Amino acid sequence: MLNVFTPVEKDIHSPKEIKATAICKEHNGKLMAEVNNKFLSFTEDSYLTKGKTIIFTKAKNTKTICLIRTKSYSIQFPESTENFTPIREGFLYSGKIVNINGIEYFDVDDTLGNNSNIRSLEYKIKWE
Repeated sequence: MLNVFTPVEKDIHSPKEIKATAICKEHNGKLMAEVNNKFLSFTEDSYLTKGKTIIFTKAKNTKTICLIRTKSYSIQFPESTENFTPIREGFLYSGKIVNINGIEYFDVDDTLGNNSNIRSLEYKIKWE
């Protein structure tokens, strides 16, 4: 008798991804992405430094140092996630909303600027 094996597809990532911008804010003691007044957790990949042009030191009780790198340098020489992170409160990020196992997350592509840049941009838009 011939046994036929039919593979079962496991789709943990939804093919539907929605491009969005988010601001990083503290919500319930955790840094989260705020998209259209909705708070989403960041994906694990969002915390990787490879390919991220703007990263920050994680050192506590000291001033935060921001490193700005070229895209090619950031891919060739990713910094350690023990000492650096691309996620920082008050910064605006481009990325996409992804669905992983039925839960929506924000997946960071790049850093767009900080809160003061956002305020000046809003001010400029109001007066144009």
